[in-house]
Amino acid sequence: TMTDFTETNQPEWQSQIDNIEKVIISSTTNIGSNAFKGATSLKSVILSDNINTIGDNAFNGCSQLTTIELKESLITIGTNAFTSTGLTQIIIPSKVITIGDSAFNSQSLTTIEFKGIKEPSSCSTSAFTTSVTEVKVPIEYGDNIFRGEIPRSDGNCGDGCTFKYYHNTD
Repeated sequence: TMTDFTETNQPEWQSQIDNIEKVIISSTTNIGSNAFKGATSLKSVILSDNINTIGDNAFNGCSQLTTIELKESLITIGTNAFTSTGLTQIIIPSKVITIGDSAFNSQSLTTIEFKGIKEPSSCSTSAFTTSVTEVKVPIEYGDNIFRGEIPRSDGNCGDGCTFKYYHNTD
C-alpha cells in the first residue's frame, strides 16, 4: 500500500515531480493521497490490475495527463483525484462504489462511461465537471440514473449534455 502524502511527508520522487512523464504502478493496491499532485508533465499512467483505491488529490493538477485506464479492481476514487487533468474521457469500472467530491473536475473532460449493472452507491453531487457533454450508461441503470442528474458540479446534466444508454455485456 502506498502511503498518503502531505506537505511534511512527501514522496521520494517529489524533487523530480515536474519531470515525470509516465508512471507505471505495479505492486500496490492503493495510490496514496497527493501521490502525484502537481506533476504537470505527467502524460500517462499505467495501473496494475489490483489497484482498489485512488486517494484524494492523487493526480490533481496533472494538466497533461491524457491516458489512464481504471481497472476493474477499483472501488474508491478520492476527492479531487483527477481535478485539473487533461483527460477528455473516462470509463468508470463496474466495482466502483465511491466517487469523491470533484473527483473529475477538469474542463477537458467531456465523456464519462459507466460499466457494470449498478451505479456507484456513493457518488458526490459534484463528482464531475460542467464540461461533460456525454454520459454513457448501461440500460440496466434505468431511467432514474443518479436521480436523473449526472453528478456534475452544476447539479445536473444541463444544456448540451446527453445520456446514451447501451446494453451491458459484462
